[in-house]
Amino acid sequence: VDDELLLPDNWEWMGRGAIQITWKAADEKEEVQKLQTLSCIPIVIIPTNTVPIDYALFVVSPFHKKYAEVKSDIKESEFDGFTWTEEDEEGVETIYDAGAGAD
Repeated sequence: VDDELLLPDNWEWMGRGAIQITWKAADEKEEVQKLQTLSCIPIVIIPTNTVPIDYALFVVSPFHKKYAEVKSDIKESEFDGFTWTEEDEEGVETIYDAGAGAD
């Protein structure tokens, strides 16, 4: 296969349900992509040469030559996903928050 896999420069955890990916092109151009819960984004699935059968899944870089073509089939609302919101539950007390202070 005549293709290339472009990996992100940085991943930043934005809290529950969201991450921010920073991509850098070869010409140092930078693009930031925010992914939220159920964001519909272009991915590639690459089968591995292992037993049992396995695969690796990668987010497609905005700088990949086919990114615009694939993204054009995704509606903006699907690409954006959903903003995670916490529900206040009456009568529930948090004893321990494993995610607190994870920064």
